[in-house]
Amino acid sequence: MVVGSECVELFQKMSECMSQHPDLYPMRDDDDDDEDSEKIDEALQQLADTKTKEVNTEKSDSDITEKKSTDNNSVSKAEAKS
Repeated sequence: MVVGSECVELFQKMSECMSQHPDLYPMRDDDDDDEDSEKIDEALQQLADTKTKEVNTEKSDSDITEKKSTDNNSVSKAEAKS
């Protein structure tokens, strides 16, 4: 698991909330804001991609384990019939 990946969804919600309520969360007037925003968006996308890969890997691993278990049960049943 990537450090901080558990915060991605919460951060996105916070960011959306801040965008919807600019009166409560005024934006800074720095010129770096656009660049910072792009970096944040890139980092969030990387974390989301990593999280997706982890979930897919875990699913694949559980599918393999489940298949092995099913195969072992089939072998055990065949041996029991013998």
